[in-house]
Amino acid sequence: YYTLSPYVGCLIGCRFCYAQSRVGIARDLERLPLVPWGSYVDARVNAPEVLARELAATAPRPLKFCPIVSDPYQAVEKRYGITRGCLEVIRDAASVWPTMVLTRSRLIERDAALLASMPSVRGGVSIPTIDDAVRQHFEPRGASVDERLGVLRMLRGAGIPTFAVVQPLLPGSIVALADALAETVSSVSIDVLHGVEGAEEEFDAPAYVASKDEDWQMRRAVEL
Repeated sequence: YYTLSPYVGCLIGCRFCYAQSRVGIARDLERLPLVPWGSYVDARVNAPEVLARELAATAPRPLKFCPIVSDPYQAVEKRYGITRGCLEVIRDAASVWPTMVLTRSRLIERDAALLASMPSVRGGVSIPTIDDAVRQHFEPRGASVDERLGVLRMLRGAGIPTFAVVQPLLPGSIVALADALAETVSSVSIDVLHGVEGAEEEFDAPAYVASKDEDWQMRRAVEL
């Protein structure tokens, strides 16, 4: 498969996100200033044009709009429309490119009709906990749990196959999370915490310190 990132950096800024290390290395090589994760996003403004050329010259494989270096639905997407432009290019390509879009933002709802018009697409949401107080502690600028579940219901109602990514496992009822996912998605990817990155303070809070333990993460993943 290929990954596609219309943006680099992230204003949602989950401090445990492993993308910050990858982007930090690239910024250092490019001699760009090293600024805090969550404080910047770079927009690849010509991404749709470049993508159109690449799709025309490349054999189809699955495409993933995936937060390896950024969420595809940054707040600035409202202004630039780069993710939407890329989706339109994929829809109009001569060949079918199976596409997966993963986000923590409600902005994907704007593109529900466009996604539904694509020949092969799945829409997904990252949801590491069912407890919104926990979400607020770790992901204060991400959509709420109810909003993320609402996104999945809306996409499903538009005829778009839905999926969820649970990574890392954060505190909250596993049974309630499993029930919510069973009602809203057809597949789930589960993975554990791979280092706390910049979220030492969040994970060191007494209510959450156990959740950074590798065994705790694995037990929860197996339970889910």
